[in-house]
Amino acid sequence: MKKLNKLQINSERIMNNDELITMRGGYDGCSCVCYNWNYQVVGVIGGEVTALTCNPLCLQSLGHGFGNWSC
Repeated sequence: MKKLNKLQINSERIMNNDELITMRGGYDGCSCVCYNWNYQVVGVIGGEVTALTCNPLCLQSLGHGFGNWSC
């Protein structure tokens, strides 16, 4: 354990990048489902998409509609 003045950092409790991405809503079989404005499914985006990037990616790839993050 390191001490920085009064702050103590326990290296055993620091989250790694994969844990942070999972907590943010990524990986683990989740996907981004893209809909048109009539609520019809028009595509699914997988991979390293997160809940924060789902809607913009649907708009970018389709040019219309919206995205919904689901696990």
